[in-house]
Amino acid sequence: MKRDGGRWARRMVAALLLLAVMELDLGCAPKPVVPSGWRRVTINSDEAIANYHEHVTRTMEERQGRTLWQRQLDLLNQQVSELRGVVTYLQLKQQDYDRMRTGHSHDATERIPSRRMRPSRSTPQDPPVPDDLAAPPSEMNGRNLESRRAKPERRTDACVGATTQSDEGSARLWNDAFQRLSGISQSGTCGEGSKTGTKLVRVKPLSGPLIAHEAPGHRSRTETEKILDDTRPRMVAWVNAREKLEVRNHAVIFRARPTQGVTAFTPSRSSQEYLKKAAAQSPFVEVRSYSDGSEGDQSVEDVTRMRAEVVRSYLVALGVPAMNIDLKVFPVVVHDSAGQAIPVKSRRVEIEFILRDPARVYPAWDARQG
Repeated sequence: MKRDGGRWARRMVAALLLLAVMELDLGCAPKPVVPSGWRRVTINSDEAIANYHEHVTRTMEERQGRTLWQRQLDLLNQQVSELRGVVTYLQLKQQDYDRMRTGHSHDATERIPSRRMRPSRSTPQDPPVPDDLAAPPSEMNGRNLESRRAKPERRTDACVGATTQSDEGSARLWNDAFQRLSGISQSGTCGEGSKTGTKLVRVKPLSGPLIAHEAPGHRSRTETEKILDDTRPRMVAWVNAREKLEVRNHAVIFRARPTQGVTAFTPSRSSQEYLKKAAAQSPFVEVRSYSDGSEGDQSVEDVTRMRAEVVRSYLVALGVPAMNIDLKVFPVVVHDSAGQAIPVKSRRVEIEFILRDPARVYPAWDARQG
């Protein structure tokens, strides 16, 4: 019994020593620091949302600052287009003038005589022209002096207003042309004893070709309006050439080719009607923006993305939910089968409307299917 008690006591002492060693080891080991959580910030807090909005605003301002030169380039392109219209108008006018001067025009009211040509006297509507106009400019001064000394009064040839057989409209046109472009000075009357009271027309030496102008009182439109009327059909054809509407079995694709560096989206009036119809009936829209840049060109990628965002804003304004619009950006230029780049074809924006019945948007689709 004594032996068993001694063994038990020794075992207890060994166990106590082991526990003491384990406690010492645990006490020396590093303790992990557990945060209390009082410094934690929630993800959807007002401060985090305000910081995100500020970051987005700052990013958009930086993008707009980088694209300032693009807006200036767009303005310069618009001014160049207007100047081209003016130059085209002047070229057409010059061609008309050259054609009429060579005698290709058969309209009596638009025929323009040269300095060495006299209008035909066979038609009674054309007023008579002084003989001084048929001479060269170098001989006019001497001939005028001799003719005035020999014939002080020329009621038939010089007095345009005294012709009784000429047409009133033709006389007014000739008289106005002489007064505006030939440096006409009016003095005296058609003879002191004349009862008509019309003035004698004295023609100075011509410094340039005669051009028939319309009288100031009969001008119905300004030169700017004429230029706009001449350039408007070309502008409309140019805009339509950059837009295309493609109809498929279950989709309508609107394709527009913007100008280089321009992010604005301004479809024509006819295209706006199709876009409104498609936006009201399409449950899903995909916007694809292409450009002609190379890999790593951040500015081209930003312009391409901004075009897609502008189109998305346009569709949202038409009533399409933003969550139903999918954006895809392709800033790299497209190559053809021969491996050559096609910048003009690659720079475009495509809007694909998923529709069950495309004929509701484009009625001619039924006729094409039939």
